[in-house]
Amino acid sequence: ARAVIDALRAALVADLDTPGALAALDATAAEAVDNPASVALAVDALLGVAL
Repeated sequence: ARAVIDALRAALVADLDTPGALAALDATAAEAVDNPASVALAVDALLGVAL
């Protein structure tokens, strides 16, 4: 979970690169995440999308 959250933050720091943030989520969607609740909270907080 930490890696995808870090990727989300890095994308948003890079001039609000929303497509990059969504690409990071898309890449992670195909694999198991150790703490999906943390990812959902991060997506809600950083992108404003409730999962």
